Amino acid sequence: MLRKWCLFDWFKLVMLLVLMTFMIVLIAQKQNTDLSPVPVEHGEIPTPEEKIILEDTERVSEDEIPLFPDGGNGWTLDESKTGLLDSGGILRYEMSLDKKAWMPVISEEILRILPTGFTRTQDESGIWHILNAQGEALFRYDRSDCIWQEVSAQPAISETEFESAGVTCTGALASQISGVDARVVVANALIPLRASPDAETDNYLRPLPKGTMLEVIQDPVCTPFLEGANLWWRVRTEEGMEGFAAEGSAVSEVYYLREIE
Repeated sequence: MLRKWCLFDWFKLVMLLVLMTFMIVLIAQKQNTDLSPVPVEHGEIPTPEEKIILEDTERVSEDEIPLFPDGGNGWTLDESKTGLLDSGGILRYEMSLDKKAWMPVISEEILRILPTGFTRTQDESGIWHILNAQGEALFRYDRSDCIWQEVSAQPAISETEFESAGVTCTGALASQISGVDARVVVANALIPLRASPDAETDNYLRPLPKGTMLEVIQDPVCTPFLEGANLWWRVRTEEGMEGFAAEGSAVSEVYYLREIE
């Protein structure tokens, strides 16, 4: 009798161990399933393969995005990453087709009145203009207020002669600077100081914000640009840096430098 009871208990013990093992296996499988990565749209962890794809996409996009324009408007990219929104969420710039520059958006109101063959281009100081087919400036972009301003009158093509240097410059605005040793101030916009008297080479030295004081140290150089020309003066900053600054725009009536009397 005792032998049968012992056999019966051993049987129950074996069955209990089998059941416990089976339950442990089930629990382990459930935990593994719960820990598997599940890709989602917002905020959850992607799979390793998806993470690689996302990182590649972000890297390519960042490489193709040009530097944001000046203006301090808290620029943010739109969803397509081809437009810039200001702090109020208004689209102000769009990416050029070659993905190398941000171009100010032309409103529908202005587009309706523009002539056939107009172009949108930057002048020697990086200021955007809308030109007609003849190269005359119709609008100039105000970077601080993010608006297109109508150019009231196209400056007449002039021939300005400097007796002290014998410089003749056809297509430039008539100079308002007396010559070497004159003290001038950057009057209308942030402009660049360049290492050479032209706007078509990689010669950028530093920005010259509005209000920057300069000393003229050399007679001007005339350089054709777009449909006009520039008078470039060699100047020295108050910190002692020397370079060239354009006196005025080649495509509009805007003067960048003004002599201090």
